[in-house]
Amino acid sequence: MAANEKQRVTDATKLGELTVGEFKQLIKHEMDNALYSLLWELEAYLPDPDEGMELKPEVAQRLREFIDHKVTGKPLKTLEEAKTELGIDE
Repeated sequence: MAANEKQRVTDATKLGELTVGEFKQLIKHEMDNALYSLLWELEAYLPDPDEGMELKPEVAQRLREFIDHKVTGKPLKTLEEAKTELGIDE
């Protein structure tokens, strides 16, 4: 294997074949997965803090725009609109 070629880590990979960096990355990945799973399970038992509250019309409109963007692929704003809003001049 070439020096700069990245080794693919699989279930069959022996720990002794991993670099320290690959091992750290593997541990981080597994810890992230465990944490996300735990948070996902905890969320099912927590009350919804927004339950019973109304959605502001401007938030509902922004959500509609976002959904439309996802469906049509059109940008929510043009580049020029975003630059103007942010005060960016070229």
